[in-house]
Amino acid sequence: MLLEFAFSQSLIDEIKSYLNTASTDLEGKTPTGTGGQAFGASPASVGCAGDASKAQLKVKAAIVDMCTGLQGYVDALQQMENKAYGVEDVTEAELNKHLATAEACQTPDIKSAGVCSAGN
Repeated sequence: MLLEFAFSQSLIDEIKSYLNTASTDLEGKTPTGTGGQAFGASPASVGCAGDASKAQLKVKAAIVDMCTGLQGYVDALQQMENKAYGVEDVTEAELNKHLATAEACQTPDIKSAGVCSAGN
């Protein structure tokens, strides 16, 4: 089923590995802090440094969100994979059931299409 969507097992595994690695690499990363006088000692420069500190907090939160998002993609891909294999299993079982019925059908009843009686 996955191949019908152009997803090979190796491609799925490669994508999940990449997403996990990217998430792990990002986890715990924080932007480098700026000192209170990183832009100079004037009041405007000190204000700019304060704004930079606030921005760094936003970036830190965004990194946490990105890690969570990457893991969400891994989980979604795993669910898609599980559902696809589940559909394959159900479909295969259903087809095998129909095949067994068809193989057991040896004397078709032409008058009633689709009706078959087991042979002697």
